[in-house]
Amino acid sequence: MAVYKILVDWNNDGDFGDANEDISADVIAIESFRGRDYASQLSGRSRGGALILTLENSAGMYNSFNSSSPIYGNIVPGRKVRIQTNDSFPYTFPIVFAGTPIWTGYLDRIDVQPSVHNAHQATLRASGILARVADKKARVAMQTNRRTDQAVGDVLDDVGIAAGDRDLETGQTTMTRWWVEDKDALNALRDIEMTEWGFLWEKADGGVAFADRH
Repeated sequence: MAVYKILVDWNNDGDFGDANEDISADVIAIESFRGRDYASQLSGRSRGGALILTLENSAGMYNSFNSSSPIYGNIVPGRKVRIQTNDSFPYTFPIVFAGTPIWTGYLDRIDVQPSVHNAHQATLRASGILARVADKKARVAMQTNRRTDQAVGDVLDDVGIAAGDRDLETGQTTMTRWWVEDKDALNALRDIEMTEWGFLWEKADGGVAFADRH
């Protein structure tokens, strides 16, 4: 029995409940990862998650130029993609309930692979919110007496990450002077993470989380 759902918010309305947004039945293979860049719980940094799906595409649903596709016009980068437990997921330890998000990211692209034997497939690639942050430059004017969590919020504000997509613990370190000038946003966040000796990571619902050093 399949215990996961693969969902895509094709119409970008903030939920995954519309027609054709549950693509689980089309999934042939799945590869995903998230976690630390190396194993140390003290110094390993969280890396952005990634998802690669192989999809059955004999009807051409995932062809972005197919005007007959029910999702035509919505196969665009940035749509949310989620892995979650299905509605009859058996409890495990630690307890995971039905409908629990496992990972949430954003669509990068879909590559189609036509076949002369009618075994048409498509490859969906998605990445987590840290990868989206890494693609942006940050610029923040000089701040004084700024806590590390406030500085994280400043960078996220500058690159357009909404307040609802972050969960920031109060930092234990206050920086006398702090600013960012045309720096890769993820590197700017890493500097703050190191100053606090805290931890920055992606939440299962797709938001950015920051923990203080405790």
